[in-house]
Amino acid sequence: MMVADAAGPALAGSATGLTNAFWQLGSVAVPLVVGAVFQSTHSFPAAFMTLAIGPIFAVALLLAVGEAKPTLNEE
Repeated sequence: MMVADAAGPALAGSATGLTNAFWQLGSVAVPLVVGAVFQSTHSFPAAFMTLAIGPIFAVALLLAVGEAKPTLNEE
């Protein structure tokens, strides 16, 4: 289900904008965190392990999200 569909017609723009804001924060935070890990450890494997933690964390969060069951009016 898309964010705009979940929010409904009245809040579709706001929900999409909020989602994009979080997406952009991730694009800024990841290089900073990976760079800080590499700078402190001087280890490429530690930096790559830091990159691998992101998708693992995302999967854990997605497991907590349940999709709404369709009603009779939805196709």
